[in-house]
Amino acid sequence: MTTSGIVSAPDIPRIGHAEAMRLTAQDLSQLGVVDRIIPEPLGGAHRQPKETVQAVGEALEAALEPLLVLSGAELRHQRREKFLKMGNGATM
Repeated sequence: MTTSGIVSAPDIPRIGHAEAMRLTAQDLSQLGVVDRIIPEPLGGAHRQPKETVQAVGEALEAALEPLLVLSGAELRHQRREKFLKMGNGATM
């Protein structure tokens, strides 16, 4: 079955497609695909764009700052290890 077949599968009406495919932010965090979930403002990011941009900026700064002390080789090694673990079902 193709991805489009899964997305439009009629037997998943009670739950959202993202949940059925394990693509929610929480699922991706548990799988180690994402490092951090940035909470949305009440009503969604589109309702409070300034606050959303601020939160994203702060999260990016917090995530990138520790990487500045790493050499290119060490950064590549850490990223490689992280992505190799994803395929093994290991949690990060």
